[in-house]
Amino acid sequence: MIDDYAQLRGITTETLAADAMLYPVKDAVSFARRGVFGGPGTGGSQGEALYSAPNPEYGAAITYSQKEAIFTSRKDKRVQAQRAAERAGKPIVYPTPEDFLAEADEEPVVLGASIADEAGRVWRVLTLPGARGLHKVMWDLRGALDASGEAAAATAPAGGGGRGGRSGSAVPPGKYMVTLVRRDKGVNTPMSSPVTFRVLHDPAATTTAADREANLTFRARAQVLSRQIGSTVEAATAAKTKIDAIIKVLDQMPSAPKALTDKSRDVNRRLTLALRQLRGDNVNSARGEPVPVSIQSHANNAMPGGMLNAPTTTNREQYDIAAADFAAEYAKLKPLLSTEIPAIEVELDRIGAPPTPGRIPPQN
Repeated sequence: MIDDYAQLRGITTETLAADAMLYPVKDAVSFARRGVFGGPGTGGSQGEALYSAPNPEYGAAITYSQKEAIFTSRKDKRVQAQRAAERAGKPIVYPTPEDFLAEADEEPVVLGASIADEAGRVWRVLTLPGARGLHKVMWDLRGALDASGEAAAATAPAGGGGRGGRSGSAVPPGKYMVTLVRRDKGVNTPMSSPVTFRVLHDPAATTTAADREANLTFRARAQVLSRQIGSTVEAATAAKTKIDAIIKVLDQMPSAPKALTDKSRDVNRRLTLALRQLRGDNVNSARGEPVPVSIQSHANNAMPGGMLNAPTTTNREQYDIAAADFAAEYAKLKPLLSTEIPAIEVELDRIGAPPTPGRIPPQN
């Protein structure tokens, strides 16, 4: 039984002869989805007597076809050649060590669907299956945000979720175009003519298109702040591991200068305080004690609860608190990570200290 044969209407002699073909995309309505009661595929507490059927797939359906699977790796080609030789009764050529290295170092060629708006901004690049035949993938009507908060390309799985990347905010209503692209060594080459479609605002929604724009703008700012905080926490955590090891090494060196040992312990103390402000008091919270709200928690609270509604006053207040507190902690952490710890490592090299994590020992 064929549920949807609309794409068959677009098949012509020319499309059948094309190496890759992108078919028309139907307009998609963007709306807020509710979770399935009891979880997907279940009736919750209602038991099996509660009948349910899956909803139609959400998003824009992108259908394309490939005449041949042209994205074959070196290893695939080698295996195919070996199988062909075996079938033909010919000797199988065993690869050289250089061949295996070339296979391991090869960057795979990827088929993608680049989705851009009328202004030419690329909101998403979906990673598509490269096998021959007809394929359909769903775009979840979300973009991806880079560190500057601008719309940027990111990978996602064929189903529209997130293979190789995480989807961002819901895109605003408007006209979009999708193009098949071949990415080889970082270069995207179009493989089809662009196909245009529209993302429509849900007419039954209580929110407006202006609310969606406000959500998108504010969410981009909040995501940038959240990423900056997360990256700083990672850097400070790595530095804490490094300085802990440095202190252990110095404690085992009776000849180590006391000033260097004291400096290392002071840096360790300040790192501990900064991490406690950034990610919270894990010591007391683990014991059920009330603790101050961390900067990361303020940043998380700043994120709007939905994709379509405007940010609330609480969202904006939480953002302001997180931004101000983070700026203060960042000003303290920056010299620790970029100046003071490297200076300690220089002194460790000077006194001939054993290796510590992340420190390249001087060459004799």
